[in-house]
Amino acid sequence: MGTESSVVIDAFDDPATLDPHKAFETGSRHPVLNLYQGLLGLTDDDEFRPLLAAAEPEATPHGDGWRVVVPVRKGIRFHDGTEMTADDVWYSVSRAAITADGPAGLLADVLLGAPIDRLGPEAAAAMLRRISRSGDELVLDLARPYAPLKHFLVHWSLVVSRSWCAARGEWDGSPGAVERFLNRGASALDDQANGTGPYRLEEWDRAARELRFARWEQPGARRGPAGIVLRSVDDRMEREKDLLAGACDFSVCQPESVQRLGDLGQTVLEKLPAEWSINPLAFIAQRVRPDSEFLGSGEFGPDGLRPDAFADVHLRRMLPLCFDHERYVREVLDGEGIPHIPPFPAPALPGTSPRPLARDLDRAAFEFRSAWGGEAARAGCRIVIATHGTNVSRARAAEFLADGLTRISPKITVEIFETDLPRLTELLYQGKCPLVWAGWASDFMHPHAFVSALLDPRATLPSALGFRDEVLSGLVEAARGAEGPLQEPVYRAIARYAEDQAYYFAPPGKISYMTYNKRWHGVRLMHQMSNVLDFSSFEERVPAE
Repeated sequence: MGTESSVVIDAFDDPATLDPHKAFETGSRHPVLNLYQGLLGLTDDDEFRPLLAAAEPEATPHGDGWRVVVPVRKGIRFHDGTEMTADDVWYSVSRAAITADGPAGLLADVLLGAPIDRLGPEAAAAMLRRISRSGDELVLDLARPYAPLKHFLVHWSLVVSRSWCAARGEWDGSPGAVERFLNRGASALDDQANGTGPYRLEEWDRAARELRFARWEQPGARRGPAGIVLRSVDDRMEREKDLLAGACDFSVCQPESVQRLGDLGQTVLEKLPAEWSINPLAFIAQRVRPDSEFLGSGEFGPDGLRPDAFADVHLRRMLPLCFDHERYVREVLDGEGIPHIPPFPAPALPGTSPRPLARDLDRAAFEFRSAWGGEAARAGCRIVIATHGTNVSRARAAEFLADGLTRISPKITVEIFETDLPRLTELLYQGKCPLVWAGWASDFMHPHAFVSALLDPRATLPSALGFRDEVLSGLVEAARGAEGPLQEPVYRAIARYAEDQAYYFAPPGKISYMTYNKRWHGVRLMHQMSNVLDFSSFEERVPAE
């Protein structure tokens, strides 16, 4: 059968969109990064390589910033058979600047020198002025040097066909039409696709929760399986059973599945300790929206919490001291966890060790008594913890934190609110819950991805959480253009400052595994993106004669 075989993948969470300029969560990025390609890729050794670019970008000083020139490769065809041009590349980068808050915020960091909280007409116009085309080259005029540019282009320069999009009622690339398409709610690309990636979309059966893909061959591309079936299966035990029964080739399994799968000898268990993700991660809102239903009375007391309660560092420092880290590793992570320096995952800062984590209820009680000049301890509080109900590590993290909080004072009442991932994400980005247990995977493989998205007060999420810190802002500015030997110390300084201020909280994180049938080998992540498989990497083993 060889490469003409098909692969069935059991994942979780339905994709929200197939639009490459809107996709911002794992469920969508998984199919999108196999349907579309960017200007640069990564080799198996994680070195940069031109993909849709004809060569790596050249950056030269230009005014106070950089001028970046990217030659566009010829001979690449979209899935509809038409040839990709430099105009399509210009259009695609421009469309990314106007389509959705998340990707546009990342692009603003590159072009404007700072992320944006919300995508509006002024920010979109400012970005579009910095994107142009010269012959067969894309030209980007950056407001200031941006060291991780190549890392960014691997993941966030996905190319679509301008004419194909316009024929479906999407933006045609004209400046006068920008505002009509700004910050798209729904787009024609939500459930259609026409990229240059290794697989083209055949069908999205929403009722069956399945996406079907067929191999698309480009010159020099790796030949993967002829077809891919990507299924959304919520129940983790069902995903495990499918793998054991041979009903799927790859399954997203939880750490507690590892021993059962390994004992049966028919499954590859490939550990991913270097994955650029941090899970679980507690997001702490320093300023909750006053209209949030989770604040109760909105004042300290048995039924309430001040909207700015966690703006006091003592209340934030209380959280990790309440948590039984050793028990969590033992009971939830099968005895093995990775210590992170939140919000950085361990692989982002190699050689940097976090402060030892241990439950200390006496110190936690001291921090509680110190918060707000003693007001919180005198009046008490009610804390609601939101968590992802079907994610074991996150749901159990909420339980462990609730247990510790109630032990340090009888005046602390804790409630756990379990919900699905879309609702949890909505609460997080609206800043409507004091504590949210979720996770975070790298937007691109550079520590600045975490600085820009999770620590810069101007970015969407820190803004929603109420970050206001001039020291932190200064450190973020220092990091943005730091190159060569200057990068390591500035990112370590940011990590230590964020750790001291307890901006985020993470117990030891779970180690992910790739779990798949031994029929296959060579399976890898797409550009090392967490939870995003490279469909073309599946190679069928040749049976021994």
